[in-house]
Amino acid sequence: MKVRRKHLIIGVIVAFGLLLVLTMLLLNSSTRAREPRIVFAGYTNLPNSDTRFALITVENTDLLPLRWRGSSIEVHGSSGLKAPIINPALPWFTGKTLKSKGAQTVAIGEPSEGQKWRLVVRFTRYTPKEWLRDLQFKYSFLSRIPVGPLKVQTITSAWVTREEAAR
Repeated sequence: MKVRRKHLIIGVIVAFGLLLVLTMLLLNSSTRAREPRIVFAGYTNLPNSDTRFALITVENTDLLPLRWRGSSIEVHGSSGLKAPIINPALPWFTGKTLKSKGAQTVAIGEPSEGQKWRLVVRFTRYTPKEWLRDLQFKYSFLSRIPVGPLKVQTITSAWVTREEAAR
């Protein structure tokens, strides 16, 4: 009888500890983290093409992976965002996430309009909440667990100026 009661108490303590750890992870995931960096590395082009492609590296400085939520180009003086010019022969975002302390280099075609432009990247931190959200898409019975709204963050590169003399 005493052994059974002792196992029950240990089980309750372990369950409470796991619940406490899960709660702490979910609460701590909302704290402000280091933003990723976007670094301009230079230009490249393809043979028999006049389009220049800027090589831009996105570096994750956070301890959590980042989940890509989209990218676009902002042209200085233009009112809206534009789709980036890409080429399958050049590097682009290859996965859904960017690992912690990882980096991804992408090639973006220089827009034909405007003198200055920059890359706009939208992402979410891949917190335990995001992981649970992914599981909810796979397993419908988990959809009853509230995870809150999706917190999409946006970063931009420095303005890249067209250098006509470099062509």
